[in-house]
Amino acid sequence: MAIANQLTNVTAIKDLQIDTNLYAVLKETLYPGAKDESIAMVVNYCNARKLDPMKKPVHLVPMNVKSGKKGHDGKDLYEWRDTVMPGIGLYRI
Repeated sequence: MAIANQLTNVTAIKDLQIDTNLYAVLKETLYPGAKDESIAMVVNYCNARKLDPMKKPVHLVPMNVKSGKKGHDGKDLYEWRDTVMPGIGLYRI
């Protein structure tokens, strides 16, 4: 329950309709150091594919992706974002 008070975006738990204890386990053990938005992305992905996030079917992988903005020189700007990548656990499930 203490983790729910530390969230930067507490509405993420309400929007996802998941138990705060499950969210705390995901945040503290399976995806330590991940942003709240990234964990929400994992939960949404698992819900859409009817997967159990506790089986860790996916990984959060930081990637340098286009931000949709242009720099001063007209070139595309990139930023680091967490992306959801299927892991071997997904294929084992």
